[in-house]
Amino acid sequence: MTDWYKMNPVDWNDGTEDLTLEQEAAYLRICHAIYITERPVRDNGFVIAGLLRCNDRRAKRLVSELVGLGKITIENGFISNRRAVEEVSNRSRTRVERKSAGSRGGVESAKVRAKALKDNDVAQAIASTHVEPEERREEESRRETLTPYKPKRFANPCVVLQSVVDPMTAQRFVGHLEEKRRPLTSQSAEMMVETLREVQALGGNPSEALHLAIKKGWLTLDIEYLRNAGFKFSKPAPQANVNWAERVKAFKEEGLWPMGWGPRPGDPGCKAPAELIGE
Repeated sequence: MTDWYKMNPVDWNDGTEDLTLEQEAAYLRICHAIYITERPVRDNGFVIAGLLRCNDRRAKRLVSELVGLGKITIENGFISNRRAVEEVSNRSRTRVERKSAGSRGGVESAKVRAKALKDNDVAQAIASTHVEPEERREEESRRETLTPYKPKRFANPCVVLQSVVDPMTAQRFVGHLEEKRRPLTSQSAEMMVETLREVQALGGNPSEALHLAIKKGWLTLDIEYLRNAGFKFSKPAPQANVNWAERVKAFKEEGLWPMGWGPRPGDPGCKAPAELIGE
């Protein structure tokens, strides 16, 4: 797992100028996932929906659009990006080379130290290494002062979930995923918190939503799956504002029409306004 990666903002802007803001955000999160895990992302509806912080249908649409635009590829059940995979490969090779060099340096350093001890008088070596208890304590105190504090990079996923559900429910869900051999990361927990807040905004109970997920054996949570499972919301789902003009424009200019948009223009059942298709 990595802390950072090289990114040229000018190159990124040039390479994404043909993307919408939503497509660019999805593309960035997929690239981030590859850099963080150092491998392609599994093409799984639950995984992608959680990664892109949206429902399964919207996630599939975004992935389909990015594939059509040549930004990502799907091979053998994994979503990949050539540039990201090459960067990960180069970074892994550099890490191995540095580790090997460090190991060789340590061996040579040990030989030098051994020779120095052998050449010195035994009594002198003992005297040079003897440190009084008080001096030792001062030395340890000095080292503690000079050593910078390194905060933990990742929060406890259970604690993250507790921002919206009770501790017992959070612990149960974390334990559920551990039993499934899919332990929850802090990043995934933060994504789930966003979904749970959406559940709350729709009048649902976040804790009950997690209990249902455990009962169903789900590995993540999605509003659409909750509705299909009969979960009760007191408020109706907000109506999505569909920009049919942009969709039809994309179809005419690039031939792009993801399956999530329904039948294509000209096919029976197409939901796009006839006046836009006929323009």
